[in-house]
Amino acid sequence: MNLTREPTYLDYSRVVDYLVAMGDSTVKEIATALLRPDDQWVRERLIAAEVDGHVGRRAKLTGQAAFVWYLTRA
Repeated sequence: MNLTREPTYLDYSRVVDYLVAMGDSTVKEIATALLRPDDQWVRERLIAAEVDGHVGRRAKLTGQAAFVWYLTRA
């Protein structure tokens, strides 16, 4: 994945496939360990991922993929 540009749907979909293989709890542990508490954008993505969860597992993981991508480029 090229981290010098904004992510595309394909980038998210690749990350989502990886996250599905890892499982939700692992993703949350990694995110909790890496998040900077002062990073409002990432906190908003976490909230969005939780809200999207009612749509289904894939939607929730897409939200998680957004902040995982953000963390990998920081």
